[in-house]
Amino acid sequence: MRPLRSHGLNSFVVKVVCAACNNTWMSALETEAGPILLPLIEGKKLVEVLSDKEACTLARWAFKTAFMILSVQDIDPAHNYKT
Repeated sequence: MRPLRSHGLNSFVVKVVCAACNNTWMSALETEAGPILLPLIEGKKLVEVLSDKEACTLARWAFKTAFMILSVQDIDPAHNYKT
């Protein structure tokens, strides 16, 4: 079993994204998701009361973030699925 790694959120950098994407739509998505995520993380808002627009923003953010994390893992994601 590999030891757990931790990354500070301000220093987590993935170098598989071009500068144009990182500085445009990805940055805009982070900016849009932040004010939605913070109250959820702090327990000040429940997921059940998110608007459809907020839920869509968080879904897009989660999908993007999952792929960014996956891109730095040294595992084959297809290996984890049974067919």
